[in-house]
Amino acid sequence: MREHGFTLLELLVAMLVLGMVSLLLSQGLQFGLRAQAQQSAMRARTGDVEAVDQALRRLIAAADPGQYPEPATLRGQPQQLSFTTDLPLHGAGQAQRADVALSAEAGRLLLRWQPHRHVARFSPPPPPEQTILLDGVEHVELAYQTATGVWRESWIPGTLPALIRLRLVFTAQSGRTWPPILAAPLREAAER
Repeated sequence: MREHGFTLLELLVAMLVLGMVSLLLSQGLQFGLRAQAQQSAMRARTGDVEAVDQALRRLIAAADPGQYPEPATLRGQPQQLSFTTDLPLHGAGQAQRADVALSAEAGRLLLRWQPHRHVARFSPPPPPEQTILLDGVEHVELAYQTATGVWRESWIPGTLPALIRLRLVFTAQSGRTWPPILAAPLREAAER
């Protein structure tokens, strides 16, 4: 008849298996924590760029296509873009018609804007508001695609381009990169 209990060999094997399992779990936990830290660091570097990317896409999509007899106001140059669009109001869920200009100056991506006026002014307009969208931007490169698929370096008012490509060139100190932003203006006027 066999006595109840474990042999020394069985206890050693069980401890060895338990040690290997705990080693694998601790290695997996360390890997997960390192991956989370890297992902958090990446989000810190790109989170603001992603928000600007989405905001610029929305502003360009809402660019005023113009209505007869007034043409679209979008004017594009290689490093500056200006147009009329619907600018969201802070926390109100509403938008305000505004004339905006996008450019990079002194290491910053800037959005200048002022309310759009439909009538002729008899006095000089107030200075535009200025919002810093991003720091660490060396310059912006813009290109405009025609309806036939040809890319141009500039765009004159009259119609809207099929696509607008914005490439943000960051300073070396910022350590950031971002793929070109492609945005399509709506081609027809929305009902108001």
